[in-house]
Amino acid sequence: MMDFLLGLGLRRWVFGLLFAATGQLQSQSLDFHHRVALAGKPLVLNQWTELPGGLEFKAEVMRWYVTPYFSGKQQDRTGEAWLLDLADSASLHRQVDARKGDFIVQLLFGVDSLLQRGGVMDGDLDPVHGMYWTWQSGYIQFKLEGLLRDSAGERKLELHLGGFEGENKTAMMWMGFFLEPFHGNARRRSNRSFGFVWTLDSLLLNLGDELRVMSPSSAGRRYCSLIAEGIHQEEEWVGYGKSGSPQNRRELNRVRPRNHPE
Repeated sequence: MMDFLLGLGLRRWVFGLLFAATGQLQSQSLDFHHRVALAGKPLVLNQWTELPGGLEFKAEVMRWYVTPYFSGKQQDRTGEAWLLDLADSASLHRQVDARKGDFIVQLLFGVDSLLQRGGVMDGDLDPVHGMYWTWQSGYIQFKLEGLLRDSAGERKLELHLGGFEGENKTAMMWMGFFLEPFHGNARRRSNRSFGFVWTLDSLLLNLGDELRVMSPSSAGRRYCSLIAEGIHQEEEWVGYGKSGSPQNRRELNRVRPRNHPE
């Protein structure tokens, strides 16, 4: 009897290893690396950086949200929102596993409206991080605080940008790519790594007179668009309009509105 039980336990252990190995073969690990730049140099908190035209900027706080989306032939799903913080270098490096059924991954600058309405308030979405408007019932998509300085003197900059309803919605899809195709039960590559630079030049050089935005507004929406314009890839990336074949471009255009109807 003891031999039978030991044999049964061994078989279960072996089968568990096989299923675990199969799961690893079917998934693909995706690494995302982010950095921030201004005037062609890495942005460092609490240090002055000079821009063209004599404008200088010193960042004191910079935090923002990114949400990954996964599209499959049968089902779409939203990943966990990432809170990126320039003061926390570890937060700028994120890893996510794509499942076997996933064939496209897209990135949303902001927090998905389903997460906003669903009341998910843990992990990176925990209000303790200071990125939630308790009075507004929504998340701050992008927070930038610091000082501006030019010939006219020194001014405070406070941008708490966000909004997920109405004409002031700020979340926007800004990149998407196809996953590795399957060959049998495995993808050709088990992991891929992507790098992105968030440049703030376009934002800071086009601020206008609104230097304090603390709630959803048309200015907040415009500023988020300027931020999105400054996102650049550093490594191999297949994005909208750059996916190679016309068939791939059509597929990306098809899943984009389905994943993010706003």
